[in-house]
Amino acid sequence: QADFNQYFLFALNNADVCLSVSRWQQKFLLDSFGITTHYLPNGVDVASCDRARAERFLHRTAARKFTLYLGRNDPVKNPVDFVRLACLLPGQSFVMAGEGLSEEVLTQEWNVDVPHNLTVLGALSHQEAQDAIAACEVLVMTSKREGLPTLALEGQVQRKPVIVPDESGCLEAVGHGERGFIYPQGNIDQLAECTLRAHRDVRNVEAIRQSVVGEYSWPVVMRKLDEIYRGAACP
Repeated sequence: QADFNQYFLFALNNADVCLSVSRWQQKFLLDSFGITTHYLPNGVDVASCDRARAERFLHRTAARKFTLYLGRNDPVKNPVDFVRLACLLPGQSFVMAGEGLSEEVLTQEWNVDVPHNLTVLGALSHQEAQDAIAACEVLVMTSKREGLPTLALEGQVQRKPVIVPDESGCLEAVGHGERGFIYPQGNIDQLAECTLRAHRDVRNVEAIRQSVVGEYSWPVVMRKLDEIYRGAACP
C-alpha cells in the first residue's frame, strides 16, 4: 500500500488534470501534499437502481424484513462487524452477500460463528445487488475506509435507510447524517441502536432520493466532467 501511494502521488504531481471523487479527498490532497484537484464524485446509475425488483431477490432467501450488507471479503470492507451485529440482534433478520463471502470463510478467516438469523450469499451481479437493496429494509456499511461509496448512494436512490461508520467517505455520502445514520467505527452496540432506529425511520425518503439524484446521477457527473475537460470548471 505504501508503494502504491507513492506511485499514486507521483502520478498526481505529473498529471495535466487531477480528479477527486469526494470533497474530503480533495481537501486532504491539498492540505497534505499541496495537490489541487477537481471534484468529480462517483456517479450512481439511477436507471439501474430503478430496474431493481425485490421479488427477484426474495426468491433466493427466506429472509424477510432484513438488514443488508453488500461487500467483498476484504479487511477494508470489514464484514466481520456485520456478523457481530447479527449476533447482537437475534430477533432481527440479516443478509450479507459479496465476492469471497461464505459461512466457512467467516468462521475460518474471521473466527466468528455465523448466527441462525444471518443468511450468507456469495457474489452477486450488479443487477442482483440492486434487487437485494430493493428487497431489504435497511442497508448497512461497515467499511474502514471509502472514497465515496456508490453503494450508499444506491441505497438512498432506492429509498432505503442507510447506516454508515463515521469514516470520511461514508460521512460525505450520507450528507454527514442528513440523509442517513452514522455510528462510531467499531462500536457494535451503537451500530445495533442505529439499526433498530433505521427500521423505524420516518424521514422523507423521496426528498433524500432527489437530493442524491441531483448531485450524483451520471448525467450530472458527466456534465461536470465536460466542464473540467473544457477548462470551464474551477477546482
